[in-house]
Amino acid sequence: MVSKPHHLSLSAHGAIEFAAGIATMVAPVVFGFAPAGIIISFALGALLIGMSLPLTTPGSAALGWHRDFDSVLVIGTAIAA
Repeated sequence: MVSKPHHLSLSAHGAIEFAAGIATMVAPVVFGFAPAGIIISFALGALLIGMSLPLTTPGSAALGWHRDFDSVLVIGTAIAA
């Protein structure tokens, strides 16, 4: 039996990205990263939080560039790892 795929709502997607941004900012301090790693993680976390906020407001016109941002973030993270 094949089930129909379930999609996340935009507000749920924004909430998950917001939580991921907070975790990205907190993790380097908790795990004792070097100062450069902390600065880079804080910058990426702030960027992720900023990009998540338009998704939590109804009627936002930011879907096109947010999709592109998600794609670039995934590709950039994969290259950096």
